[in-house]
Amino acid sequence: MNKTGWIVVIVVVIGIAAWFANDRGLIGDKQTEEACGKVTIAEMNWASAQLMANVDKIILSKGFGCNVEIVTGD
Repeated sequence: MNKTGWIVVIVVVIGIAAWFANDRGLIGDKQTEEACGKVTIAEMNWASAQLMANVDKIILSKGFGCNVEIVTGD
C-alpha cells in the first residue's frame, strides 16, 4: 500500500473511533458541546493540509459535537 493509501486508512480509523466514542457517550457531553461552539478551519491548497483539515473536522464534529466549517486558506 502506498503512502496515500495509509493516510486514508488512518483518517477512516480516526473517524470511526471518534464516532464510536461519541455514540457511546464516552466524549462529547452536553457541557463540552456548549463550550465548543463553532470552529472554523482553514484548508490550505496542498494535499496533506487538506487531509489534516478534514481529519480535524471529523474529530471535532463527531468526537466533541462542534459545529465545524472548513474555509479556503491562503
